[in-house]
Amino acid sequence: MSKNTMPMVGVYAFILGLIVSIIGAFYYQTWMPLLLGLIGLVVGLLNVSDKEVNSFLIATVAFLLSVTSLSVVYASIFPQLGVIFSLFGAMVAPAAAIVALKAIYALARDQ
Repeated sequence: MSKNTMPMVGVYAFILGLIVSIIGAFYYQTWMPLLLGLIGLVVGLLNVSDKEVNSFLIATVAFLLSVTSLSVVYASIFPQLGVIFSLFGAMVAPAAAIVALKAIYALARDQ
């Protein structure tokens, strides 16, 4: 795979994760969080460039901190929306972990 197509794999993985999260709200299967976690790893590895690390980590921390509350609030209005937020959080968390580890490695390497 060429270097130019690798970021596109990450974009498609992100879109796939969003689709699986939406489908999971209506047809939940116990393996979906695992699948979303694996997709999140791909997104974290392939979709975030070095100059996007800070913005990505800030956005994911904000999302992950709010996703629990969003799930509860929206579940009272539309139950499937709460499940979508929870499943999407299952994809975002591993992506954030991978990007954070890459950032820590880059900081340690620069010393």
